[in-house]
Amino acid sequence: MIINCLNCNIEMKEAGINVGANPFVLQKGINGVKKIFSEGSRLRAFVCTKCGRVEFIAEKPEIFKDDVSVK
Repeated sequence: MIINCLNCNIEMKEAGINVGANPFVLQKGINGVKKIFSEGSRLRAFVCTKCGRVEFIAEKPEIFKDDVSVK
């Protein structure tokens, strides 16, 4: 996957996310509240080597499609 920095328009580099023994997971919520046993998606991190911008990409974004959250 190639991600370009929105600030610098150069290719961002994939980086690891250190959260101890657990993966960094984005969880689906109901009305803005995270459900304890809700489905989640691991995140991939990308960093711009020029400006330091960091972006996270969900591996399974489709699980959030039907989420009804309060804004």
